[in-house]
Amino acid sequence: MKKKIGIGVCIAIFLLLVIGVVWCFSKNLTISTARCIVTKQNCMMVLDNSPIGMSNRSWDKEHFEDLDTGDKILVVHDGIAESYPGQTGAYFILRLEEGRIADVPVQVIEALEALGYVIDGD
Repeated sequence: MKKKIGIGVCIAIFLLLVIGVVWCFSKNLTISTARCIVTKQNCMMVLDNSPIGMSNRSWDKEHFEDLDTGDKILVVHDGIAESYPGQTGAYFILRLEEGRIADVPVQVIEALEALGYVIDGD
């Protein structure tokens, strides 16, 4: 009996994952792994040594609250606006590992500070 329940749970989890991936592709969403930068202004991710501001598109209003500068994150987001820094909407964020400000490229930190961003984690 326990074996049947375990198999049922595995199948349910697999189906939820498939549904999630299909939903991402149907919405033209992207899944990225990045480093997080928390500023006084907003929360950002670093992709290819470029900072990208994230706006909260999830139902969770405290979506960014538990993140710290340098954390490695997995982000489900929409397209990236052609601006500097770039902008995107984040639908889901998962912290993969804790980090430090030293994990973020120095040139990204310096560029943001030159633009007037105040970075948490100094």
